[in-house]
Amino acid sequence: MSVMLLAKATFQKNKSQMIGFMLLIIISSALMNLGLTTFLNYPQLFDQYAKDMQCADVITTIQNKDETYIKTYQQELLHDPDTKQMEQRNVLFFAGKCQYRNSETLRQFAVLNKDDKQEIGKISIMEESKKSVEHGIYLPYLFHTGGQYNLLDDFTLTIIQDGKEVAFTYQIKGFYEEMMLATINSSTTGLLLDDEEYQTVSKRLSHTIDATMFLMKVNQHDQNSEYATRHLPTLTSTNPSIRSDMNYYDTIKQSRTLTSSIGATLIIAFSMIMMVILVIVIRFKIQNTIVEDMKNIGAYKAIGYTGIQILLSLMLPYLIIGGIGGILGIGLSNLLLPFLSYMFAIQTGLTWHQGLDALCVSMTLLFLMLIISLITMVTSMKAKKLTPIVALRSGFYTHNFKRNHVPLDKHKATLTVLLAMKVLIQNLKANVMVSIVISAIAFASVFAGVLFYNISYQFDNFLFASSGDIADIIVESKTHEDHLRLKTDLEKISGVDHSVDFYTDNAFQCGHEVVICYTSENFLHLRSQQVLYQGRFPKYANEVAIGGLLASKLHKEPGEMITLKKGDKEQEYLITGLIQGANYMGHDVAITEEGYRLFVKDYEARTLNIYTKDKQEIEDTIQYIKQHYSSNIIGIQNNRKVVEASMGSYRDIVSALVCVIAGITLFIIILIMYLVQKTSILQRKQEFGILKAIGYTSKQLIHQIALTSLMVFVIGAMTGAILGYYLINPLLSMLLSYIGMMKVQFEIPWMMLITIILLICLTGSALAMWIARRIKKISPYLLVNEN
Repeated sequence: MSVMLLAKATFQKNKSQMIGFMLLIIISSALMNLGLTTFLNYPQLFDQYAKDMQCADVITTIQNKDETYIKTYQQELLHDPDTKQMEQRNVLFFAGKCQYRNSETLRQFAVLNKDDKQEIGKISIMEESKKSVEHGIYLPYLFHTGGQYNLLDDFTLTIIQDGKEVAFTYQIKGFYEEMMLATINSSTTGLLLDDEEYQTVSKRLSHTIDATMFLMKVNQHDQNSEYATRHLPTLTSTNPSIRSDMNYYDTIKQSRTLTSSIGATLIIAFSMIMMVILVIVIRFKIQNTIVEDMKNIGAYKAIGYTGIQILLSLMLPYLIIGGIGGILGIGLSNLLLPFLSYMFAIQTGLTWHQGLDALCVSMTLLFLMLIISLITMVTSMKAKKLTPIVALRSGFYTHNFKRNHVPLDKHKATLTVLLAMKVLIQNLKANVMVSIVISAIAFASVFAGVLFYNISYQFDNFLFASSGDIADIIVESKTHEDHLRLKTDLEKISGVDHSVDFYTDNAFQCGHEVVICYTSENFLHLRSQQVLYQGRFPKYANEVAIGGLLASKLHKEPGEMITLKKGDKEQEYLITGLIQGANYMGHDVAITEEGYRLFVKDYEARTLNIYTKDKQEIEDTIQYIKQHYSSNIIGIQNNRKVVEASMGSYRDIVSALVCVIAGITLFIIILIMYLVQKTSILQRKQEFGILKAIGYTSKQLIHQIALTSLMVFVIGAMTGAILGYYLINPLLSMLLSYIGMMKVQFEIPWMMLITIILLICLTGSALAMWIARRIKKISPYLLVNEN
């Protein structure tokens, strides 16, 4: 006897619902394949670019103010047995500012001579104007994809040297790519000038910004961090007035692939939520199919079909749909990859041409088919075990003596309400399954809603979670006395909330890791206390709080000791707490000013973080400081504007992904509610026939269906929303901990939860009433005898 005939009959009987399942599978498989492809291949894209361009493993840049020191450092590098190859270049190295994404950004620049030959860190021209320009400059390709610059646009570069600003205006001749320097996600951004323009800038600044850049390749590429750490003490022991910097491969790769990591993680997480919903819905549908076709199953067994054949007939439609839907979903994900590549290029500048990946396709299809096979087999076992006589009796083994919990003659409620309550109790198992489905939908809705609210709407929440504390204004004074006077006067300005001493030093080591060190008079004065997620901030000179990822790598916990090193000095500290943030990939530490003086004895605070009462007060406060303290400060920047400009690309990308997820969630809600409601109503068609036969009108039955659905939906939506409220942040913390966001504390407004519950309940009830309209056109006789 043909199993395919039974499977075909099952499919034809539930054609519209099977199409709905296929759409759900297409979306789930597309998201999963998209997430896996990004997660596994995008970091390899960076590696492939680096290999093709002979990317350096470590880059060190030092201003040419002490030739003896530079020669000593050069010899140290040459005599290191791990130095495989080294290249030395002349560059211009300085602090400066420029416009990026319509905002001013202050950072370190290294200007390279385009006419120099490169063996290490080769430069690739991505776009170049054929027109000749008088003063041309080549910018990182990221300035085109993410910075909104085009060929022949004007570009102003301001060099800050000894408290003075010198501006140069260029036309953009082209855009280039180089893995370590063509980015704003590292401590130094590279620019290209031809030899004539290069020499003009050098002479204009009296050669004070001339510098030497060392590019090293090491014997073991994966040891670049240890190599950098080994040579950092020599670099940091030089005169503080000599500007120097070091970057190594691992940190640049992590920073340039951060967005893809976050995006892939969110996509995979959402696809898994969709898979859970898919599993619940398939289980719900198969259980209802068995109940609905109970007598047919009994008849099939009576004429010779075996339990295995019945089992396969129930499984095959879902397996076939799963295979077809999975393949279509993978095809859809391949169509979406160029869009995703464009979004990532906004932040990374890397052009990604990715086709189908055999491993990702295999993993997606294997996981999908395995899940569908397991859930259909486990759920269909009931049909296999049924005997023909029990099946023909609609599954009853004996008479039903269940208690009547809602006797119609003893309650004062309306008949429609009483019947709705009876249905709710009598079909408790089915209603519990519906509630679980609705709970999963509500959870997915809260997931999408929380991301949208905290990234697209309340961007500060995402900034604080990913970047730690963000000052509105940062001011560097010329002397400590100027710093103290400014700090005192700021207390009198109405727009200023408070200020705190805060200094960042990127020349520390912890074990074999290069770490960033924060020092402050009082970390409790930081605006965002989310930075600390375990323990407390340091209070005394021998205490430290360290990044969560660094603690994991070093296998350290609060209460243990670690050794910090700067130059040739070492000091032991007691870990009092753990801090978080995606900056520097969690490789950061925080110590008190007294603790910092154990390394720099004459340290006196000159850098001030200023927090205004409102964003609108930032520019006014900056103008006030410039007007009254211009001769007392080295520099001042609108830090919030700088951070928002650099993080704006992250916001655009993640917001776009979240909007897509939210749109998919809305579609899934409607689709699943349609499937669930139609299945539930079809299961009760004989009951509706009997009720119509004894006098109930179609209108009364439709209201009863809507009321019963509303009760189930309220329970399911509230359960899912409550689970979302308590589990979304821990789930995101688990997913994003590998980039330093150890304890996500996104805001989850109660009004959003209430709105999601109301929308689900109203949408579900409306769909139930719409689907139930078919009752009007069917006679009681047909409803009872439809089988």
